[in-house]
Amino acid sequence: MNTDLVSVIVPVYNTEQYLEECVESVLNQDYSNIELILVDDGSPDNSPEICDAYAAKDQRVRVIHQRNSGLSCARNAGLAVAKGQWVLFLDSDDEWETSDFVTQLVAFAQTYGADVVCCNYRRMWDKEKQGNLCCALREETDDLSSIIVSNTYISSAGTKLVSHALLSRIGLTFQANVFSEDVLWSLQLLSQAKHVGFVPAAVYLYRVRKDSITHTLSPKNLHDLFAAFRDCKMASLRCEDATRQELCLIYTAFQYCTLLVNMHLTRPKPNRKEREEIFSWADILRHDRHRIVHLVALCKRILGIRATAWLLYRYVRLQGTVT
Repeated sequence: MNTDLVSVIVPVYNTEQYLEECVESVLNQDYSNIELILVDDGSPDNSPEICDAYAAKDQRVRVIHQRNSGLSCARNAGLAVAKGQWVLFLDSDDEWETSDFVTQLVAFAQTYGADVVCCNYRRMWDKEKQGNLCCALREETDDLSSIIVSNTYISSAGTKLVSHALLSRIGLTFQANVFSEDVLWSLQLLSQAKHVGFVPAAVYLYRVRKDSITHTLSPKNLHDLFAAFRDCKMASLRCEDATRQELCLIYTAFQYCTLLVNMHLTRPKPNRKEREEIFSWADILRHDRHRIVHLVALCKRILGIRATAWLLYRYVRLQGTVT
C-alpha cells in the first residue's frame, strides 16, 4: 500500500503558532511515502523560517515561497508540482487527529477503487482538541447517496483524498481571489468522480478561532458565495447522469441554506435588490432529501423564504458556530 505516493499540500500564511503541530501531524503518519509541500504565501511572520527548517531536516518536505496571492493560488502552486498518485489538502492551522489518517484513506481507495475518499472532521476550539465528530455517518461506505444525503460530503478540500489522475483529467484547480473557493471545487469533483467513499475513523481537526463565532462577511464575500452557489446549480444541471445530477443538486441545496445564513452576517447588509435575487433561487430547496434542507423547505412553505432565512440564521447563531 505504501507504494503510492501521497502529496500533502499545505498553504501557509501567518500561522506560526499552529504550523509545527500541523506539520508534525503529517510527518508522524505511519504511512511513510508522503511528500509534504509547504507553500509559503508571503507570510509576514516566522512561518517561512519554520517551513525551511522542516525542509532542511526531512527530505519529504518541499517548500515554495511566493508573493502573497491567497489560499487558492497557494493550493494551485502546490498542485502544480505535486508528484503523488493521491492528493490531500491541509490548512496550516489545522491537523490530523491520528497517525493512521493517510493509511486509512489510501487503504479504502485501493480496496474499493475510489477516486475520492472523504474523511470525518472535528472542530477544535483554538488549542482544545475536543468536541463531537461532525459527520452523521459512523461506518465506512461507498454508497454515494448516503454520503450526500447525510451531508458527509462537505464543501471542504481538506476532508478529501483525491486521485491526482482525476484532478488532471478534468483540469480542476481552485478559483483565485474568491471567498468559499471550496464550494464549487467540491461540486465539480462530485460531478466527475467515478467512485466516492467515506472513512469515519480518519478525522481532520478543523480549528475554530475565537473570533469565528462573531465574524462578519463583506459584500464581496456574499457575492462570491452567491456566485459559487449559482455556478454549482448550473454545473449540476449539466450532469448527464440523472442520479448524479440529483445528488449534486442536493449538495447545492445545502449550500443555498448556507448562503441564507451568511446573508445575515454581511456588513453592510445587502440591499433589497440583492436579497430578492438570492430569494429568487429558493426553488433549489425542493431537492430536500437532506434533513436540514428538508426542514428549511418545510419552514419556507409555511412562513415564506424571508422569515425562514432569518430563523435559520438565528438557529445557527444559537448553536455557537457559523456556516
